[in-house]
Amino acid sequence: SVAVRLLCEREEEIERFVPEERWSISAVFKDDRGRTLEAVLCHINGKKPEIDNEKLAVRIAEQIRESSYSVSKVTKTQIKRSPYPPFTTSTLQQVASYNLRFSPAKTMKIAQDLYEGQDIGTNDRVGLITYMRTDSTRIAKEAQLSARKWIRENLGKDFVPARIPEYKNKKTSQDAHEGIRPTRVELSPEKVKDYLSPDHYKLYDLIWRRFISSQMAKAIIDKVSIDIEGVSSSRRKYRFKAEGRRVEFPGFLKIYQERKEKDHSIPSLQEGEILKLDKIISRQSFTQPPPRYTEATLIKTLEEKGIGRPSTYAPIISTIQQRGYVRWVKGKLIPTSLAKIVNILLVSNFPTVMDVGFTARMEEGLDEIEQGRKKWTNLVKDFYQRFQQDLEKAKINMKNIKEEGLESSSMICEKCGRKMVVKVGRFGEFLACSGYPECKNTKPLNHRLGVKCPMPGCDGEIVEKITRKGKSFYTCTRYPDCKFISWEEPVNETCPYCNFSYLVKTNNGLKCPKCGKSVKNTITREEDLKGVIHQIVKLRKVQIEADSL
Repeated sequence: SVAVRLLCEREEEIERFVPEERWSISAVFKDDRGRTLEAVLCHINGKKPEIDNEKLAVRIAEQIRESSYSVSKVTKTQIKRSPYPPFTTSTLQQVASYNLRFSPAKTMKIAQDLYEGQDIGTNDRVGLITYMRTDSTRIAKEAQLSARKWIRENLGKDFVPARIPEYKNKKTSQDAHEGIRPTRVELSPEKVKDYLSPDHYKLYDLIWRRFISSQMAKAIIDKVSIDIEGVSSSRRKYRFKAEGRRVEFPGFLKIYQERKEKDHSIPSLQEGEILKLDKIISRQSFTQPPPRYTEATLIKTLEEKGIGRPSTYAPIISTIQQRGYVRWVKGKLIPTSLAKIVNILLVSNFPTVMDVGFTARMEEGLDEIEQGRKKWTNLVKDFYQRFQQDLEKAKINMKNIKEEGLESSSMICEKCGRKMVVKVGRFGEFLACSGYPECKNTKPLNHRLGVKCPMPGCDGEIVEKITRKGKSFYTCTRYPDCKFISWEEPVNETCPYCNFSYLVKTNNGLKCPKCGKSVKNTITREEDLKGVIHQIVKLRKVQIEADSL
């Protein structure tokens, strides 16, 4: 219930959000050898610039053009990046979601298989990883020594740190099991690949590399920061900053990277060196609302707030999807109307239980009972007395959505003339007569997209439906006579490359499901042209060069 509350509150933030216009200005400079360097405007007269409209951006760009520039400061530093700790249940689910696109339930199922044992060409099944339900990063001493030996023999002594890395557990960690690691370091992913399914191999490879990298030396990154200053004719000072970085020693990055570390080199300049302004670039952007939760970010938030334990993260997410509280759309978790109404009812009627900190406080109380500092009867009494009072009030005041429905609709029951209401059943929302139980008339509730079915000869309409696991898919109102089905939302646009009858929406625009090519800014309806052009002008990044001001 608290997980659903987090999702609903995030959705409310998104709905209330009002985007604000922002502009950033950067400039391209040239030195006397013709080398170019792009730097970002970071200060005007010692203050960070706040540019919220195009007119102001143009005026500042004009003043920047009048100034002369030189290098005011060159800073060279070395950054040491520490390796990531071994996986816990939470971090394994998060990284598997980001990198492998595995759901938490799938991750735990595969991890369970790896833990129980796999046939890798020996007479006996071999358990490839340690226990996968843990909140600890502690590693057994023999495993640490085994990893150091493997690193020295396969990568070289430079990659072995002088001291064995130790990682701190969180205060709430029970530390009952060590971190997730391979049981035998010498069983590298390449050695067992032929015996594992592709998904089992991918997860084992992730666990093995994460553990080995956690026992390796730090990465060393050279960072160069160059400040460029100029003074305009009106005595306004402008400071630009450019940064470059290069991996001097890869360390643990040689084995494991969550995001690829790219070198970004910039010219080597000296303090006092004169630079020539080549061009100015202004970019328009708009502030973005907070992102919707993904399965990975929701698990991270649950862990941070002390909600649940390692064994409960995957069941929580599976349950709220299966019961229709959440829709899974392109990796995002979106609360349904059922979730929003139920959340309002629970928060208003059970404020104690629905408090985000309730679960964490209960876990602390249970730990105190285990340690002998608190009696379990006192803990249960403190909870139940308040809960019983809330329960009695809810019996009187709380809306019964099972009988009354989520909300009324404009449709009229053709059997008795009463209004139809939206209700929720095992397979999602449906329309039912408000006169139930006298009238038991029901109808399916389909979310129509206003798009005609693209199948030749079909006069149906595309509707959005939800699977039992909460994922959206699109089908025709004439199903099963029409077999059209798609996981991506279709639009009535013809592919300009292969002339296929429809396109589908993706995160990056439109795509043809037949030839697979992306189609950007496709416009076939003349009446949409004016509105689309308005949106493009409003949202696109506008570049203004000094020569065209």
